[in-house]
Amino acid sequence: MLLISEDFNTHEASLRRLVSQFADAVNRRDADLFKTLWLEEGVWEIKPPIAVMVTGQNNIVDIFSNLLARWDFFVQMIHSGVVSIAGEQAQARWCMEEIGRSHDGQGFHNYGYYEDQFVLREGRWYFARRTYHFYYLEEPQLTGTTFSLAASKALTELT
Repeated sequence: MLLISEDFNTHEASLRRLVSQFADAVNRRDADLFKTLWLEEGVWEIKPPIAVMVTGQNNIVDIFSNLLARWDFFVQMIHSGVVSIAGEQAQARWCMEEIGRSHDGQGFHNYGYYEDQFVLREGRWYFARRTYHFYYLEEPQLTGTTFSLAASKALTELT
C-alpha cells in the first residue's frame, strides 16, 4: 500500500531527517546519536574498496567508532535523495560525498551513494539496512588546518 500525499510527505520528511542525523552523528563523532538511528538487528555495509559488513546495533556502533578514530577530520555530506514508502517499510538512495584526512596525513575524498532500507516501529523510522557504494575515490593532498571537534560538539543542542 503506497502512502498518499500528506502521509507520504510526513514520512518522507522523517526519513530525510534520519539520514541527516546519520551524517550529523558522523561529522560530530556522536556514537550515542548514531546508535539511536538503527534497529537492534540492523545491517551496515560499505562496499569495496573498504569492504565492511556488520550486523547488530552494538556492532554497528563499534565499527562506527573504530572507523572514525582513524581520522584527524572526516566530513560526510548528503547531496540528494529519492524515497519510496510502502506502509511501514521504505527504501531510498542518497548521493553522498565524504572528505577526510587520517592522523598520518593520508587524504580521502569520495563520491558514492547510500542504498537504504527503513522500518517504521512505534511511530519512528529506523535504519534496517544501509549499504554504501563508491562511485569515485581519491587520496588527495589535504594540507589545510583542522580544528578541534569541540567546536562541532557545541552544536549538540540542535539534535
